[in-house]
Amino acid sequence: MTRTEVSNYQDVIDSRDVIARIEELQGFRDDAKTTAEEKQARIDELEANQTDRTEAEQDEIDDCRDYLTENTHTDAKGATVFLGVDYGEDEHDELLALESLQEEAEGCSDWQHGEALIRESYFERYAQELADDLGYLNKDNSWPYTCIDWEQAARELSQDYTTVTFDGVDYMIRS
Repeated sequence: MTRTEVSNYQDVIDSRDVIARIEELQGFRDDAKTTAEEKQARIDELEANQTDRTEAEQDEIDDCRDYLTENTHTDAKGATVFLGVDYGEDEHDELLALESLQEEAEGCSDWQHGEALIRESYFERYAQELADDLGYLNKDNSWPYTCIDWEQAARELSQDYTTVTFDGVDYMIRS
């Protein structure tokens, strides 16, 4: 199983990683739901045979019911969530947070193709790295380049960005 790491502890997040993680979690969610539906269908099938049910069939019904009880969760919004091997309550909460982020940020022009989300507290450092990557800084980092007001530079750069929130943390993304 490959896991795409996306966390609100990261300074820079690539939107493609968000999209990939959402797809991965949705797959896990769908697998858990399919398993729950199969268990319920098996219960229904076995219960239809009221008269000649064997002890083994009754045990299977009980096992399926136990599975459904243990793997069904009601989330904070009151929705029924089916849990599974790769999809627990933490993954469900993560999926909700990522879907909320995507909904807020997908209006940005390059969301589908790869847009950087920069943690707001890291944005000044990001401005420095961007200036260096673009060749705007002298490689020996001597005067006057060491005297740049990076706070002001970041403020001016941020004019082309909008703020989105990922699980309580603000990120800047190019508008």
